[in-house]
Amino acid sequence: MTFGPENKVERDKSEDWDPEPGEREYFRSALDGQLGWKVRRDGVEWIRLDRAFEEILRRPGGDWLPETELRTITPANIAQVAFEADKKLCFFLGLHENARRDWNNLHEEQRKEWISKGPPPIVMSKGEFAKLTPTEQQKLRSEAKRHQGTRILVYQSIKLALQGNPQK
Repeated sequence: MTFGPENKVERDKSEDWDPEPGEREYFRSALDGQLGWKVRRDGVEWIRLDRAFEEILRRPGGDWLPETELRTITPANIAQVAFEADKKLCFFLGLHENARRDWNNLHEEQRKEWISKGPPPIVMSKGEFAKLTPTEQQKLRSEAKRHQGTRILVYQSIKLALQGNPQK
């Protein structure tokens, strides 16, 4: 690093390296299926996640395995498609709070849950639930079970359609 005008620190770009798309060495996370490739920042090797307009770096090794066969649709991609379908389904079911969610605003743990399990259960605060009459509470429980069942079926259908049936 060198100091430039007005005492600003300038990064030495010679210690950075981004391979061209045809030269990339790809890796896949064994934990969540994310795809990335090897880059160098400040002379240190990293895995850059395959996300447009974002530079998210992870340490290589551990759960990052060399990608031997590039697939166009990853488990994370499938979860994103199912997430968007779930948003529209929630809109039609009247679950407007769930319909306003955004994949990029989920915490990483929430994304991992979506990738592995699909949509989380519908939750209402105890205070809101207590304000309902017993009849409304029973109706809400029944509707929540039915809606959650529908959401899971849609998720499983999308997952099966996009990745195929691994049991065959």
